[in-house]
Amino acid sequence: TNTILQYQPQNVKALFRRAKAQAAIWNFKEARHDFKKCLELDISLANEINSQLDYLKKAQEKFEKEEKEKFKGKLFG
Repeated sequence: TNTILQYQPQNVKALFRRAKAQAAIWNFKEARHDFKKCLELDISLANEINSQLDYLKKAQEKFEKEEKEKFKGKLFG
């Protein structure tokens, strides 16, 4: 998708796919940026993008909670 976006930076399909890939590997900031760019380019995707952003928020909260639990008491204990 990066190659496509290099030549077609406003390709919504490529942006959406990259956002999904970024979310899958816990790059939440990058995923959020790409989803918001998709929304700017194609407002008709608002429902799907908002759904993805909600999912992303929940996934990030879960990831951060798991990381906190994993290191609880281990850093300075």
